[in-house]
Amino acid sequence: MEIKKFLNKAAKYCARYETCIWDMKIKLKKWQIPEHFHNQIINYLVKNKFIDEKRYVQSFVHDKFYINQWGKRKIYHYLKQKNLDDNYITLSLEQIDQGDYINTLKKILINKKKQLSKENTQIIKQKLLNFAINRGFEPELVHSIVDKIIKSDL
Repeated sequence: MEIKKFLNKAAKYCARYETCIWDMKIKLKKWQIPEHFHNQIINYLVKNKFIDEKRYVQSFVHDKFYINQWGKRKIYHYLKQKNLDDNYITLSLEQIDQGDYINTLKKILINKKKQLSKENTQIIKQKLLNFAINRGFEPELVHSIVDKIIKSDL
């Protein structure tokens, strides 16, 4: 009977928050649920669609790009740390519209440039490059956009 209580708690959590197996394992440990129940709970959650890793990846990619404005590289690495399927990650990243991707990169770079003091162009360029690459955008793309922004003096 004890397992039922744990299943209900985990199911309620999954109904409120999109989660993956990796996150749920951490949650079960945090809740101090005995380890011998973990696989049974996770199997139940997956079987009953409380956990759907494909859905989780799609949601995560959408939110981190459109809300947090992360680049594809940062999103990919974050999801890989959670042992999620490469195919799910790749397919979800491919669904990001390339026009949206470039426009987002331009927008965050232009906003960042406005925040920088009127230092010399080389320092501004380096700060913009570091900023966008740390956000997970591809270095080649960042270099080309930064060069355009610096030349057009936006």
